Amino acid sequence: MAMFVETKQQLSISTYWSWLTKFWWLALLYVGIGLTAAYLYFQSMPRWYQSQVIFVVNPEAYNQGLLLRSDEIVTGDAHSTASKPLLAEPELRISYWLNSDDFVQKVTALLYGEVTDEALFTVRRHLHYYRYQNDRFHAIHWHASTPQQSKQQLQAILQMMEADLLMKRINEIELQIGKASELVSTSWPSEAKAELKRNLGLLQTRLAMVTSDEFRLIQPTTDVTASPNAIYPQRIQVLLAVMFGWCAAGVTLLHVWLARRKQ
Repeated sequence: MAMFVETKQQLSISTYWSWLTKFWWLALLYVGIGLTAAYLYFQSMPRWYQSQVIFVVNPEAYNQGLLLRSDEIVTGDAHSTASKPLLAEPELRISYWLNSDDFVQKVTALLYGEVTDEALFTVRRHLHYYRYQNDRFHAIHWHASTPQQSKQQLQAILQMMEADLLMKRINEIELQIGKASELVSTSWPSEAKAELKRNLGLLQTRLAMVTSDEFRLIQPTTDVTASPNAIYPQRIQVLLAVMFGWCAAGVTLLHVWLARRKQ
């Protein structure tokens, strides 16, 4: 017990301060080695650069009935099963699809050629989608190892996204036109047939609109831009984390050495 009390009294703050004032050059050398190691570790880490684009959906897609503005259509039935939101095509919101696994798989196939678990994990990690101001503005962020690659890949994602959405709308409208044409050719009362013909004309107008070269379902409000500096890793964070562990190890070794020396 006496030895323990004596050792505890000797290893006070003044003990450490006395050692630092005597061997300050050794402490500075240790810190310098830690800073050098932290900087080299930071330099060896892979860089990730972010590109982003903000876009809106063409208002004509809502005005012509190609998409609905509401996220969900809920039935008035009191039954729990019947009251679930109806999220079926073609009323599906773009935001719902961009957050789905189907979109992640399409992006993976576009960028990597095949859908593997590793590629899927990479896309899920580096592809981010956001909505702003009641869905009027949408944003997509993508990360890659160089600014140019990040920008080019996001442009390809944006083009694929619009092409896929337009193809879904075109296939749906063509199916509706086929069904409407069959109904028009059957025997119906004059009022019903007139309504069917009006609906068929509306569908044909929609098809002509979405297949036009001038029509754009996705309208970017900003250019696809890439950050000139890497967003990961952050140098100050890496340096602080490495130096914290390095200094903690140094203080621990110094404590053990001083304790054994005093004993």
